[in-house]
Amino acid sequence: MKNFNDSNQNGGTRQSGNSFMKKYGIVLSIAAAAMILGVTYASTGQQGLFPRATPKPAQSPAVLSTPAPQATVQPMDSGDAEPEPETVLSTPEPIVSTPSLPAAPADASLKILEPTVGTITRQYAMDKLIYSQTLSQWSTHEGMDVIAEAGAPVVAALDGRVEQVIQDSLLGNTVILTHGDGISTVYASLADVLVKTGDAVSQGQTIASVGNTALSEVNEGYHLHFEMYIDEESVDPRPYLAPKGA
Repeated sequence: MKNFNDSNQNGGTRQSGNSFMKKYGIVLSIAAAAMILGVTYASTGQQGLFPRATPKPAQSPAVLSTPAPQATVQPMDSGDAEPEPETVLSTPEPIVSTPSLPAAPADASLKILEPTVGTITRQYAMDKLIYSQTLSQWSTHEGMDVIAEAGAPVVAALDGRVEQVIQDSLLGNTVILTHGDGISTVYASLADVLVKTGDAVSQGQTIASVGNTALSEVNEGYHLHFEMYIDEESVDPRPYLAPKGA
Protein backbone atom coordinates (compact mmCIF):
# COMPACT_ATOMS: atom_id res chain seq x y z
CA MET A 1 0.00 0.00 0.00
CA LYS A 2 1.45 3.32 -1.04
CA ASN A 3 2.49 5.65 1.73
CA PHE A 4 0.65 8.88 1.04
CA ASN A 5 2.52 10.58 3.82
CA ASP A 6 5.84 10.05 2.13
CA SER A 7 4.50 11.15 -1.18
CA ASN A 8 3.00 14.15 0.43
CA GLN A 9 6.32 14.97 2.06
CA ASN A 10 8.20 14.53 -1.16
CA GLY A 11 5.59 16.51 -3.02
CA GLY A 12 5.80 19.23 -0.41
CA THR A 13 9.58 19.19 -0.71
CA ARG A 14 9.42 19.61 -4.45
CA GLN A 15 6.87 22.32 -4.16
CA SER A 16 9.07 24.15 -1.63
CA GLY A 17 12.07 23.81 -3.94
CA ASN A 18 10.15 25.17 -6.85
CA SER A 19 9.00 28.19 -4.80
CA PHE A 20 12.56 28.89 -3.70
CA MET A 21 13.82 28.78 -7.25
CA LYS A 22 11.11 31.17 -8.38
CA LYS A 23 11.88 33.60 -5.58
CA TYR A 24 15.60 33.35 -6.18
CA GLY A 25 15.14 33.97 -9.92
CA ILE A 26 13.15 37.13 -9.20
CA VAL A 27 15.88 38.38 -6.87
CA LEU A 28 18.52 37.72 -9.51
CA SER A 29 16.43 39.53 -12.10
CA ILE A 30 16.10 42.57 -9.83
CA ALA A 31 19.85 42.52 -9.08
CA ALA A 32 20.69 42.33 -12.77
CA ALA A 33 18.38 45.22 -13.52
CA ALA A 34 20.00 47.28 -10.77
CA MET A 35 23.46 46.53 -12.19
CA ILE A 36 22.32 47.62 -15.66
CA LEU A 37 20.89 50.86 -14.27
CA GLY A 38 24.12 51.48 -12.39
CA VAL A 39 26.20 51.06 -15.55
CA THR A 40 23.85 53.43 -17.43
CA TYR A 41 24.16 56.07 -14.68
CA ALA A 42 27.94 55.82 -14.67
CA SER A 43 28.20 56.26 -18.42
CA THR A 44 25.61 59.03 -18.84
CA GLY A 45 25.86 60.89 -15.57
CA GLN A 46 22.06 60.72 -15.16
CA GLN A 47 20.41 59.99 -11.87
CA GLY A 48 17.38 57.84 -11.30
CA LEU A 49 15.35 55.92 -13.79
CA PHE A 50 14.51 58.99 -15.92
CA PRO A 51 17.07 61.36 -17.38
CA ARG A 52 17.14 64.87 -15.84
CA ALA A 53 15.93 67.60 -18.11
CA THR A 54 18.66 70.03 -19.16
CA PRO A 55 17.72 73.55 -17.97
CA LYS A 56 17.28 76.05 -20.75
CA PRO A 57 19.30 79.26 -20.61
CA ALA A 58 17.41 82.28 -19.31
CA GLN A 59 16.13 84.53 -22.05
CA SER A 60 16.16 88.30 -21.89
CA PRO A 61 12.71 89.86 -21.72
CA ALA A 62 11.43 90.97 -25.09
CA VAL A 63 11.55 94.72 -25.67
CA LEU A 64 8.85 96.15 -27.87
CA SER A 65 10.15 99.06 -29.96
CA THR A 66 7.94 101.68 -31.54
CA PRO A 67 8.65 101.98 -35.26
CA ALA A 68 9.85 105.42 -36.43
CA PRO A 69 7.17 107.40 -38.22
CA GLN A 70 7.59 107.55 -41.94
CA ALA A 71 6.60 110.44 -44.14
CA THR A 72 3.82 109.66 -46.50
CA VAL A 73 4.21 111.15 -49.92
CA GLN A 74 0.91 111.76 -51.61
CA PRO A 75 1.04 111.21 -55.33
CA MET A 76 0.36 114.35 -57.30
CA ASP A 77 -2.17 114.23 -60.03
CA SER A 78 -0.57 116.22 -62.79
CA GLY A 79 -3.88 116.48 -64.57
CA ASP A 80 -5.69 118.27 -61.70
CA ALA A 81 -2.84 120.25 -60.08
CA GLU A 82 -2.63 123.90 -60.92
CA PRO A 83 0.83 125.45 -61.30
CA GLU A 84 1.77 127.90 -58.57
CA PRO A 85 1.74 131.50 -59.79
CA GLU A 86 5.13 133.05 -60.28
CA THR A 87 6.11 135.81 -57.89
CA VAL A 88 6.42 139.04 -59.79
CA LEU A 89 8.19 141.91 -58.10
CA SER A 90 6.49 145.09 -59.10
CA THR A 91 8.04 148.50 -58.85
CA PRO A 92 5.79 150.81 -56.87
CA GLU A 93 4.46 153.66 -58.90
CA PRO A 94 5.89 157.03 -57.91
CA ILE A 95 3.71 159.36 -55.95
CA VAL A 96 3.04 162.38 -58.08
CA SER A 97 2.53 165.45 -55.97
CA THR A 98 1.08 168.66 -57.26
CA PRO A 99 2.81 171.90 -56.28
CA SER A 100 1.32 173.26 -53.10
CA LEU A 101 0.81 176.88 -52.23
CA PRO A 102 3.28 178.19 -49.64
CA ALA A 103 1.95 178.65 -46.14
CA ALA A 104 1.46 182.14 -44.80
CA PRO A 105 4.67 183.51 -43.24
CA ALA A 106 4.92 183.76 -39.50
CA ASP A 107 5.98 187.40 -39.91
CA ALA A 108 4.18 189.00 -42.84
CA SER A 109 6.45 192.02 -42.67
CA LEU A 110 9.56 189.97 -43.32
CA LYS A 111 10.54 190.12 -47.00
CA ILE A 112 13.63 188.62 -48.61
CA LEU A 113 15.12 189.06 -52.05
CA GLU A 114 15.11 186.24 -54.53
CA PRO A 115 18.71 184.97 -54.22
CA THR A 116 19.16 184.44 -57.98
CA VAL A 117 17.20 184.87 -61.19
CA GLY A 118 15.79 181.61 -62.45
CA THR A 119 12.99 179.04 -62.19
CA ILE A 120 12.07 177.11 -59.08
CA THR A 121 12.04 173.44 -60.06
CA ARG A 122 12.11 171.58 -56.75
CA GLN A 123 10.13 173.22 -54.02
CA TYR A 124 10.42 173.02 -50.25
CA ALA A 125 8.87 169.73 -49.05
CA MET A 126 9.24 168.59 -45.48
CA ASP A 127 5.68 167.33 -45.11
CA LYS A 128 5.67 165.19 -48.27
CA LEU A 129 8.01 163.33 -50.62
CA ILE A 130 9.33 164.61 -53.95
CA TYR A 131 11.39 162.71 -56.51
CA SER A 132 15.15 163.17 -56.80
CA GLN A 133 16.57 162.63 -60.29
CA THR A 134 20.08 162.25 -58.85
CA LEU A 135 19.28 159.81 -56.03
CA SER A 136 16.48 158.06 -57.98
CA GLN A 137 14.27 158.06 -54.93
CA TRP A 138 11.49 159.93 -53.19
CA SER A 139 12.51 162.05 -50.21
CA THR A 140 11.85 165.28 -48.35
CA HIS A 141 13.54 168.51 -49.49
CA GLU A 142 14.68 171.11 -46.96
CA GLY A 143 14.90 174.01 -49.38
CA MET A 144 14.10 175.12 -52.91
CA ASP A 145 16.14 174.63 -56.09
CA VAL A 146 16.36 177.46 -58.62
CA ILE A 147 17.58 176.54 -62.11
CA ALA A 148 19.75 179.35 -63.49
CA GLU A 149 22.53 179.99 -65.94
CA ALA A 150 26.00 178.86 -64.99
CA GLY A 151 27.85 181.67 -63.24
CA ALA A 152 24.72 183.73 -62.60
CA PRO A 153 25.13 185.97 -59.52
CA VAL A 154 23.86 184.81 -56.14
CA VAL A 155 22.92 187.64 -53.75
CA ALA A 156 22.28 187.94 -50.00
CA ALA A 157 18.55 187.71 -49.26
CA LEU A 158 18.88 190.03 -46.22
CA ASP A 159 21.43 192.14 -44.47
CA GLY A 160 23.62 189.98 -42.30
CA ARG A 161 26.98 188.38 -41.63
CA VAL A 162 28.78 185.38 -43.08
CA GLU A 163 28.55 182.61 -40.49
CA GLN A 164 30.32 179.87 -42.47
CA VAL A 165 31.86 179.10 -45.85
CA ILE A 166 32.16 175.34 -46.26
CA GLN A 167 32.42 172.62 -48.87
CA ASP A 168 29.66 170.20 -47.94
CA SER A 169 29.93 166.56 -49.04
CA LEU A 170 26.35 166.60 -50.39
CA LEU A 171 25.55 170.26 -51.07
CA GLY A 172 28.93 171.31 -52.46
CA ASN A 173 30.23 174.88 -52.00
CA THR A 174 27.98 176.45 -49.34
CA VAL A 175 27.63 179.88 -47.68
CA ILE A 176 25.61 180.36 -44.45
CA LEU A 177 24.42 183.87 -43.48
CA THR A 178 22.86 185.02 -40.20
CA HIS A 179 20.48 187.98 -40.18
CA GLY A 180 19.46 188.47 -36.55
CA ASP A 181 16.13 187.69 -34.86
CA GLY A 182 16.89 183.97 -35.26
CA ILE A 183 16.89 184.14 -39.07
CA SER A 184 19.54 182.45 -41.24
CA THR A 185 19.85 181.55 -44.93
CA VAL A 186 21.87 178.90 -46.77
CA TYR A 187 23.20 179.11 -50.36
CA ALA A 188 24.55 175.86 -51.85
CA SER A 189 25.74 174.22 -55.12
CA LEU A 190 27.81 177.36 -55.71
CA ALA A 191 30.66 177.89 -58.14
CA ASP A 192 32.81 180.83 -57.05
CA VAL A 193 32.42 182.10 -53.47
CA LEU A 194 33.19 185.84 -53.07
CA VAL A 195 32.94 186.18 -49.28
CA LYS A 196 34.62 184.70 -46.23
CA THR A 197 33.60 183.86 -42.71
CA GLY A 198 32.89 186.96 -40.61
CA ASP A 199 32.19 189.32 -43.50
CA ALA A 200 29.25 191.69 -43.16
CA VAL A 201 26.91 191.65 -46.16
CA SER A 202 24.04 193.83 -47.28
CA GLN A 203 20.78 192.74 -48.86
CA GLY A 204 21.27 192.25 -52.61
CA GLN A 205 25.08 192.00 -52.39
CA THR A 206 26.63 189.33 -54.66
CA ILE A 207 28.22 186.67 -52.51
CA ALA A 208 28.80 183.85 -55.05
CA SER A 209 27.85 182.46 -58.49
CA VAL A 210 25.58 179.62 -59.59
CA GLY A 211 27.32 176.27 -60.02
CA ASN A 212 26.62 172.54 -59.95
CA THR A 213 28.72 171.31 -57.04
CA ALA A 214 25.99 169.59 -54.97
CA LEU A 215 26.61 165.87 -55.45
CA SER A 216 23.14 165.02 -54.12
CA GLU A 217 21.56 167.16 -56.86
CA VAL A 218 24.13 166.99 -59.65
CA ASN A 219 21.65 165.65 -62.23
CA GLU A 220 19.62 168.85 -62.00
CA GLY A 221 22.26 170.87 -63.78
CA TYR A 222 23.30 174.38 -62.82
CA HIS A 223 21.13 175.64 -59.99
CA LEU A 224 21.06 177.31 -56.58
CA HIS A 225 19.95 175.27 -53.58
CA PHE A 226 18.47 177.77 -51.09
CA GLU A 227 17.33 177.18 -47.50
CA MET A 228 15.85 179.44 -44.83
CA TYR A 229 15.65 178.94 -41.03
CA ILE A 230 13.77 180.80 -38.30
CA ASP A 231 14.75 179.93 -34.73
CA GLU A 232 16.73 176.96 -36.13
CA GLU A 233 13.60 175.50 -37.75
CA SER A 234 13.54 175.14 -41.52
CA VAL A 235 10.76 177.06 -43.28
CA ASP A 236 9.51 177.37 -46.82
CA PRO A 237 11.26 180.46 -48.31
CA ARG A 238 8.57 181.17 -50.91
CA PRO A 239 6.08 183.00 -48.64
CA TYR A 240 8.85 185.42 -47.65
CA LEU A 241 10.00 186.31 -51.16
CA ALA A 242 9.44 189.95 -52.02
CA PRO A 243 7.44 190.54 -55.19
CA LYS A 244 9.63 191.02 -58.24
CA GLY A 245 10.28 194.67 -59.00
CA ALA A 246 9.41 195.74 -55.46
